[in-house]
Amino acid sequence: MGPRKKSVKTCLMNNEIPEETVSDETKDYMNQLSHEVLCHIFRYLPLQDIMCMECLSRKLKEAVTLYLRVVRVVDLCAGRWWEYMPSGFTDCSFLTLLKKMPDVEQLYGLHPRYLERRRVRGHEAFSIPGVLEALQACPNLVGVETSHLELVESIWTYMPHVHILGKFRNRNGAFPIPPENKLKIPIGAKIQTLHLVGVNVPEIPCIPMLRHLYMKWVRLTKPQPFKDFLCISLRTFVMRNCAGPTNSLKYVPLVTGLASARNLEHLEMVRVPFLGGLIQHVVEDSWRSGGFRNLHTIVLGACKNALEVDLGYLIITAARRLHEVRIQPSLTKDGVFSALKMAELEFPQFETLHLGYVDEFLLQSKTYPIFLFSGIAIGN
Repeated sequence: MGPRKKSVKTCLMNNEIPEETVSDETKDYMNQLSHEVLCHIFRYLPLQDIMCMECLSRKLKEAVTLYLRVVRVVDLCAGRWWEYMPSGFTDCSFLTLLKKMPDVEQLYGLHPRYLERRRVRGHEAFSIPGVLEALQACPNLVGVETSHLELVESIWTYMPHVHILGKFRNRNGAFPIPPENKLKIPIGAKIQTLHLVGVNVPEIPCIPMLRHLYMKWVRLTKPQPFKDFLCISLRTFVMRNCAGPTNSLKYVPLVTGLASARNLEHLEMVRVPFLGGLIQHVVEDSWRSGGFRNLHTIVLGACKNALEVDLGYLIITAARRLHEVRIQPSLTKDGVFSALKMAELEFPQFETLHLGYVDEFLLQSKTYPIFLFSGIAIGN
């Protein structure tokens, strides 16, 4: 055997980094990826982060352009419906952004913090006409998610083919109602969920697509706000502490319209002065066609004209699917339960009974003691 060779190790001086390590750290791996891979990565990033990549390199700018050209669903709030879209938009910049997305079909998160009602010459601002112009520049646009009252009304007026996506919840709702909070709902509006809090509304018209209607502190300004009310797809109806006509006869179309919604599951009326005995007659007329038969929640509170027979007919009709009943103090009488006992009903899905129910808004002036026992609330 020959003489063994000695292995010589290179000694590095202090603070000295190998050349291979330096080259690995400075290597740009992003620019080595293909445009297809980059576009796939962009699908998992917020739009704001994607737009920031345009200025990093030429290849990333090309990838962003390609991604925006084919994207169909865009969310300006990164899935956070309670937040506002990024500030700094103007009519010109928003139009430029949407022109880069010619195939966009669904635009989520259009929640501007503030919009001007009109354009001002010589002043760059974010206005309702500017947003409409940008939306009209998208030929394939199908739906928009927003929470701005004036903007949604303008979309219904000038772009009636566009759907309102998700749950429309107006912001800055308050009581007393601010004068700028007003909304005119057109007949056949393309919306499925409508949550209104602290808004002036002339009327509730026929909306075939509507599934969930929630109204709290809403002022109905027309003398007959329910004249054309008909929402056949309605599943949830909540009307709490709303101001409307004082004549009980004006609420007849409301109750008959609710009976026409065969899939209605949640019925909640607080301070609704409907005519006493009206629900009984409507149930008698509509029970063969399934009116109120699919109810699983019934809430009646502070309805001054409501009668025990109205409640009894509702419970009998919905007994098969009923889960929860909350009843105002005036309806918690022995006659109601004696009649239900004589009817020999079965409630296979029943869970909660709340007697003496009073809305929280009304509790500010007068409190009613509530006793909870085994999931059943019983009030004095």
